[in-house]
Amino acid sequence: MKDEINIPPEYTPDQWANLNFYGNYCNFSDHLDEISDYLREFQNYIQITDNHLQAGRISGHDALHLEKMKFNFQHSHGDILRKSTIISLYILLENELDEYCKTFAKHSATKLKLSDFKGDILERFKIYSTKVLKIPFDFGSDLWQFIIGLHEVRNCLVHNNGIIEGFGKKKVIEHFSKHQNLITIRDEYFMDISFNGCSESIEQVDRLFVTLTELAFDIYPGSYRLKKADHFNLPKK
Repeated sequence: MKDEINIPPEYTPDQWANLNFYGNYCNFSDHLDEISDYLREFQNYIQITDNHLQAGRISGHDALHLEKMKFNFQHSHGDILRKSTIISLYILLENELDEYCKTFAKHSATKLKLSDFKGDILERFKIYSTKVLKIPFDFGSDLWQFIIGLHEVRNCLVHNNGIIEGFGKKKVIEHFSKHQNLITIRDEYFMDISFNGCSESIEQVDRLFVTLTELAFDIYPGSYRLKKADHFNLPKK
């Protein structure tokens, strides 16, 4: 497959792959910043508006509508914001894992694709990266356990409306809730997602792709490294 790549004459194959992985990370990082900004800016808006409503500084609505606004800004809007942040973050995670494997396949001799394997995206990525790519990522790390927990939180949100009762991976979510700050279980029934937990999830997903990108750079050396890699504990074997 290497022969099929149109490599500019000023680059060696390794340098071209190095640049491609760097470009992928930059694109990912831009999207991650958008999610982070969305979370922070709308959380601030919700908090400020809630304060104004509770203090009676918002007018121009009838009493019933004001009471509904008070309830929504105090309870519903923040909950929807945090759930949508986690779902958006997981969509980005899935897309980037797929793109990472496609980029590796493009620059290596393999004809195998991520979609050739069975399982969910995380199961397929683990098999592909260990059996095909042979990158020394530590799948026993706390980071990977967090990603698995995030995966099940997303599934519970999408498929069971955030209710753990009757959810197939209920025990996984209960265990996850005891070891991180993303969720708490309310009344042994509902998942409550925290703002700080959303922020931590964004950081952990970033840490995952910093690690994966640096592993790609180890295989395809060139001009590019990620400076922020020095600030993370990267789970390499």
